[in-house]
Amino acid sequence: YQRRVHGRHGRNMLPLASRVFARRVGSHARRSTSVATAPKAEAVSVTLKVLSTDYDNEARASYPVSDLRSVPDMPQLTPQDAPTVVQQVGRLPNGLTVISHNTVGEGVNLGLYVRAGSALESVPGLSQMMASMFLKRTLIKSFERNVREMEQIGALLRPSVMRECMSYAGDTIRQCAPYALRIIREGTIEGSFKENEVEEAREACLKQLTNLQPDVKIHEALHYAAFDGVGLGAPLYGTARGINSITNDQLLAEVPTMFTGNNMFVCAAGLDHATLMKIADNEFGHLPAGTARSYRKSAYTGGDFRHQVESPESTHVAIAFRAPGWTEQKDVVASSLLMCLLGGGESYSEGGPGKGMHSKLYLDVLHQNPDIVSIKAFNHLNRDCSVFGISGIVLDEDHTLDLAMTIVDQLRRMPQVTDVQLARAKNTLISSILMNLESRFCLNDDTVRQYVMTGEHKSAASIVKAIQALTVDDVSRIAKQMLTTAPSVAAIGGCGRLPRYDVLAAKLREEPKKQKL
Repeated sequence: YQRRVHGRHGRNMLPLASRVFARRVGSHARRSTSVATAPKAEAVSVTLKVLSTDYDNEARASYPVSDLRSVPDMPQLTPQDAPTVVQQVGRLPNGLTVISHNTVGEGVNLGLYVRAGSALESVPGLSQMMASMFLKRTLIKSFERNVREMEQIGALLRPSVMRECMSYAGDTIRQCAPYALRIIREGTIEGSFKENEVEEAREACLKQLTNLQPDVKIHEALHYAAFDGVGLGAPLYGTARGINSITNDQLLAEVPTMFTGNNMFVCAAGLDHATLMKIADNEFGHLPAGTARSYRKSAYTGGDFRHQVESPESTHVAIAFRAPGWTEQKDVVASSLLMCLLGGGESYSEGGPGKGMHSKLYLDVLHQNPDIVSIKAFNHLNRDCSVFGISGIVLDEDHTLDLAMTIVDQLRRMPQVTDVQLARAKNTLISSILMNLESRFCLNDDTVRQYVMTGEHKSAASIVKAIQALTVDDVSRIAKQMLTTAPSVAAIGGCGRLPRYDVLAAKLREEPKKQKL
């Protein structure tokens, strides 16, 4: 395997992380052997049939193994509470914020986060181009050497572009964390931006833009309609015209304004705070403080965006309203709870049934209308203003009108919440939050995004407490508040049977009919 993957000298080129893991497994195996061959001393002998590694289903062996409970001097294990993850925050002299979480285990997720993104860029696609230039040729290293160094420490580092934040993050083992952060620094700040590599990045961005899936396009179109194509409505993946206009000089000019101390965050889960502060200071302490980029408040306008496709395979429709942003803490929790209450899903559930089957949209729509293959509630959270709504898919464009009217009816019924639905939604949202925060990546991403958006971080315990304190009246109030704003409508596929925007807006203002029990 090593020779197939790594070439003739595969043994010497095996990544450092793999060699460390192999040594630890070997030492553990030697300790296990010594225990198994210790004096039996009333040990109960059991026989385990172990399948050999030959994969021919023929070589099997029986090994006598002692009952470890009767081995002399074996320490008794007692259950203990799981260690609490402690978050610590510090700042370097140049203003760079350092955030650490002392999670257990040998794995580390770490990254560099920057106030940037499609809502802050001057040319559509500039952030995507900056992300595509990650790990390209630096002043002293080639792209191939950067990739090889990343492989040797067992790291997987990737850039990510959001509307109000960018990240360069990934996983590695604790011993290799300093090298991973050095690779991130060299791959972002020290790029040479050669003409040929800029052209390669341009082609990659244009290919990504061309190959966007319909479920991504519909939400891009919805943001464009909601904010009139400005600020949060700017295309996340850029435009072909904007990407083609970007030069290497523009990319070089973006580096000193984007990567400044007050505009950056270094976050890690799996390192102690003192170690992370030292590593961050070594790699980024020399950068100028600069000024943190200010967010331009995007005005929500509502609007309509439709793209007719000839002979469409499916039709996507989404209708949404203005929702509370990150800065409205209590209301944003209520809108997130409402999203879980509505839920949704698809008529075909990959991996088996059971995901969201008791949510409102699943029971009221998917169970009742076989022509709608997917319907889901969504809540795109942003700093000052979010977008909340329902999207759906039909395969036959003749059912586009039915889909649109179904979404309108469900949106009008949002304020109608029962105690049972609220209790189920609370359990769903709390379990989802706590489960996601077990991931080092999600822990870092959630922490940094809160600091970027609001300048502070709410712990999981405080968010759970806020969720549990919400009442039916709180959720109904948020739903009614959203329904008073101008709707945003987006459709891709067979749009010929979709009602006009003013007709949909009038329907949304009507009182919903009483639902049959």
